Amino acid sequence: MIVSLFAAGMTVLAFGSILQLRIRDEVRGKLCPGERIGTPGWNLNHMYLMRLHKERLPDSKRRKQFYIAWSLGMLLIGSACAISALW
Repeated sequence: MIVSLFAAGMTVLAFGSILQLRIRDEVRGKLCPGERIGTPGWNLNHMYLMRLHKERLPDSKRRKQFYIAWSLGMLLIGSACAISALW
């Protein structure tokens, strides 16, 4: 059960990473040719990317999908860790 929770969490996080790359591509498509966004990561660059996405594509549902996937993945991995600690 622990392994399956952890694997499910990692799968959902991988899906979230794919969504993040799609968000980056959408933002790059809306930027002027001189502007550039680097590879996103969990730092200020990620927050800047999400802010740009919200400004340039306010009706897009990808941000919400990304945050749901990230939250669900972390919840599943945290559950696996908690269960293994109690076992």
